Amino acid sequence: MVCSLNDIHRIQFEMLKSVVEICERNNLTYFLAQGTLLGAVRHKGFIPWDDDIDIIMPIEDLKKLGEIFRKEAPDGLYFENSEAEFFCPYLWTKVRKDNTASMPARYKNMPVHWGICIDLFPYYSARSGFIGRCFTKFCFKVAKKMLGTFMTPYEKNAGLFNRFIAVLPANFRRNVAKACLKLIDIKKNDSEYVFALCKDGKFLRREWLLGEEKRLVFEDESFRVPSDYDAFLTEMFGDYMTPPPKSEQRGHDLKMGDIIWDCEKSYKEYI
Repeated sequence: MVCSLNDIHRIQFEMLKSVVEICERNNLTYFLAQGTLLGAVRHKGFIPWDDDIDIIMPIEDLKKLGEIFRKEAPDGLYFENSEAEFFCPYLWTKVRKDNTASMPARYKNMPVHWGICIDLFPYYSARSGFIGRCFTKFCFKVAKKMLGTFMTPYEKNAGLFNRFIAVLPANFRRNVAKACLKLIDIKKNDSEYVFALCKDGKFLRREWLLGEEKRLVFEDESFRVPSDYDAFLTEMFGDYMTPPPKSEQRGHDLKMGDIIWDCEKSYKEYI
């Protein structure tokens, strides 16, 4: 690691403030989410061993944010999703910092931006009923698989099914993923549940997000959080106030293996 975890946190926090400033100036809804929300509640800032930032937004507002970035991107920030990058392997959006590196060594030859990032997860109105929710989850899994297999050629131990999908034309996989996301997006504002396009896909009660507006302190700044953040975090983590054992207190650099971090040089210099 060329930069310390504190250096990574400093850069990510500045990125968070830039994105939130744009959201608040343009009346776009956002909430701290996942480990960032947990950090705000349990640590008043970053989880000490975490190495990312997570935001959740309505899909409509996330699309508007992308349009704003295309017209007036903050200096040095890049809006990365499957619309911006042909081989982007993620369903959600990442805002990346130019001239930095957060690059898994095994994927270094993928033609994507590997700068230090924060995650922006969209949420959609969700279908009601067991069958509707199963259909949404199925579409999510198919879309995630279609984009995720852009990583397969760089993985030594990829499964046979992934290798089979990876030989399908890239445009076909992208179009299937787009079609699945359109099926997820039912464009209703009165649904009891929303579906968050986070890493595992989660159904959340709309009232957990959009009740009374609340803010919490994260690293000495105030940010918007879900109105019932206790229910949100319980759904995500269970007993979220109890820290994991020491053996599990690690960030993505240990989970994914051999990530190249650099706070001053571009990932391009490591390719």
